[in-house]
Amino acid sequence: MLRIEIFNDIEKVQVYWQFIQKMNPTYIFQTYDWVKVWHDTIGVASKKLNHLQMQFVVVFDEKSYGKSDEARNGKSNEPVLILPLEKNSARFICKYDLFDSIVFDYFNPIANWEYFENLENVEELVELLSKELPKVDALEFISLPDKIYKTKNPFVEYAGRRGRYRCGCGRLRKSETRAYSLTPSGPWEEYQKENIRSNIKTNTIKRIRQLKALGNLSFNILTDKSEIDKFLNILFEQKSKQYIRTQREDIFAKEEYRNFYLEITRRCFANDGENAPSIQISYLTLDEKVIAIHWGGYFKRRFYYLMPSYDGESEFYKYAPGRVLMYYLFDWAFNNKIDTFDFTVGGEDYKKTWSNDVISYYSLFIPANIKGKLFYGVRELKRKILAGRGRGLRNQDNQVGGSRGE
Repeated sequence: MLRIEIFNDIEKVQVYWQFIQKMNPTYIFQTYDWVKVWHDTIGVASKKLNHLQMQFVVVFDEKSYGKSDEARNGKSNEPVLILPLEKNSARFICKYDLFDSIVFDYFNPIANWEYFENLENVEELVELLSKELPKVDALEFISLPDKIYKTKNPFVEYAGRRGRYRCGCGRLRKSETRAYSLTPSGPWEEYQKENIRSNIKTNTIKRIRQLKALGNLSFNILTDKSEIDKFLNILFEQKSKQYIRTQREDIFAKEEYRNFYLEITRRCFANDGENAPSIQISYLTLDEKVIAIHWGGYFKRRFYYLMPSYDGESEFYKYAPGRVLMYYLFDWAFNNKIDTFDFTVGGEDYKKTWSNDVISYYSLFIPANIKGKLFYGVRELKRKILAGRGRGLRNQDNQVGGSRGE
């Protein structure tokens, strides 16, 4: 039997959170440090803007509750799941969502995944949340990965098998988004021969030779904590210019996003990457001039390729310094016993080129009552109408294109 406790203060769940992430596969985006820094920077700003209420749901298994020394003293440190939720009461419905931000490439509960391999426990959890979350009409989880490391995501598995929950018409929708990754096997040179098209490798090596012909090319990993701000400010400037060039929203124009990257880097810089996430800044220099930077991290032998940056207006741009830096990072990963080089969300062609594994994403909507069902039904109807209009416009375009072709 499961029971829940609800907290409004993230620091009150720190012990539970870190216990679960230490004992179970956990993506870097769901570690306590990552969410805590997001909560204190971007989350606070989002809460004020959108009038959201943040809550942290800790789930215990009553069958095991009381077995440990801590539990016998009334302080169990053995939860089976934590849900960081945003309570959104807009549009006449009270809906709980997993924290939503572009700095979370994967959205997932923090869980004892072995416990939830028993899908009856998943069903019991969903029914409990539908009954005990205050004023809940629905729950929604977006961008659920179909696997946690090598383990199938039990929430996706359950919804996929049952099609609906007893408590309501829970709906699982597969996203078109993918996340590609590379699982190192054997020496880096051997992997390239067996998995990478020869022209891709040849072109990359050519770029390296061209850069070396211009000066002293060096791959570096930052070790001096006092230089964090210097390198991040370079990255912010380069990324802002890139966002403007590509007509995308410049997140670094917002103070809360700059603060997030500064604070998570300061907090997690050069950690061991086992018990807590580690943030890494790597960079290429040509005669001591920084020509490319990568900001990423690793946790439990999984490396996250998160934010590459280069000067798109530089004379070195034509030599693809970003790709060259990525190539050196592959070599670093193979030589440092990284189990997975995770490109994270996005289906860019270059990610597919270097990868040998893929994660699919799903969204899950769980109505807790008739109001939640009606909300879902109306929203789906609107989505289908808009999708139908889009198909109609595409068909008109195809007809016009065909007549011109004739």
